[in-house]
Amino acid sequence: DKSRGVPYQKVNQLQGGYAAVFTDSPMWIVLMFDKSLRNKVIRTSKIETHWFKPARANEGLVVHARYRRQETKNGKTRFFSSAIIKNRKGETVAVVKAVNQLIEK
Repeated sequence: DKSRGVPYQKVNQLQGGYAAVFTDSPMWIVLMFDKSLRNKVIRTSKIETHWFKPARANEGLVVHARYRRQETKNGKTRFFSSAIIKNRKGETVAVVKAVNQLIEK
């Protein structure tokens, strides 16, 4: 749901793509998409969130994201994404890691 996302314009932006940070209940979920993955159905099979400090939505958080894509033996696409979320002081608030799988075009 793009309406809940915050466009990601900073570090490690993907060529021709975008990354977004979503807040859903108390958990930050980080998903990264490149141009070829837009309008596709993606399942997140595993998310790990490690909190280091409490944070509010109005704190001006910055996300540094990483992305790696892999083709499986049966022809499916898996991609791994991770992000470090920092506050204005530069302190790490949370680290999020996700394993995702493309399931439908």
